[in-house]
Amino acid sequence: MADMTDVADVLVGLIAAAVYPNGTTQPPAGGVQAKIYQGWPDPAQLQADLKAKIAHVTVWPTPTSKITTRRIPEWQVLTPPAPTLAAAVAGTSFTLSGTVSTPQAVALIIDGKDYARAVQVGDTLDSIAAAMATLIAVDQPASAVGAVVTIPGSHQVIARIVANGTSAKEVARETRIFKISIWADCFERREPLAKVIGPMLAGLTRLAMPDGTDATVEYAGSAQVDTDQKQGIFRRDIDLAIDYGTIVTRTDNTVGILQTRPALIVDATVTVLPIINQ
Repeated sequence: MADMTDVADVLVGLIAAAVYPNGTTQPPAGGVQAKIYQGWPDPAQLQADLKAKIAHVTVWPTPTSKITTRRIPEWQVLTPPAPTLAAAVAGTSFTLSGTVSTPQAVALIIDGKDYARAVQVGDTLDSIAAAMATLIAVDQPASAVGAVVTIPGSHQVIARIVANGTSAKEVARETRIFKISIWADCFERREPLAKVIGPMLAGLTRLAMPDGTDATVEYAGSAQVDTDQKQGIFRRDIDLAIDYGTIVTRTDNTVGILQTRPALIVDATVTVLPIINQ
């Protein structure tokens, strides 16, 4: 789920990439060394670093926010299922291929009857095929050779791989003002940093959040705060209005076998029809 801390962390990452495009071991853009982090600076550490000609860039989620939840929550696919196994049917046999991993399962429908087995830790293609043949052999002849299972007396074989995905539902949304502050010991070190950071932040329209969602960004202004010049602090504030959602997630799996058992009523007698596998 995304919250104000996640948004601030993403901003810190973007600012760090702009100030140190070639990594922190290489010279910074604008020629000004800087510490970039979330939160408000510790006064003693700030003074010590400014004296050492090291600027600070802070990202602070302000208390200014507005609730913008605007729709009924609905579950949506966040991460589609991505099976690593595959099953190919040819006549009365099927062949397993791919990479064995968990969690996923192999599902078969043979002549209207279903069989399923979850992949176990330590499984191989051959062991899964053998286990499926054992399941099927309870009802009709079946054998496995390597990753190929043959059911010689079958009329219809349907094979599916069941894998997990992630669904998400937005439960809250808000727009919050985030303040990015540049702290330097003089005008000559503040302005080069501002010229690197300011245009990049002003040009943002979206942020990719760690939970897979996007936040929208709107530039909300900037200001120079030089009231602490006597203490050797020159500051530039940049405000962004960021609209982001809070989500909850769940694990879903693809449908491998669908069963229905409809009831037919004739002359007040209820008749249960056979199970239909699809």
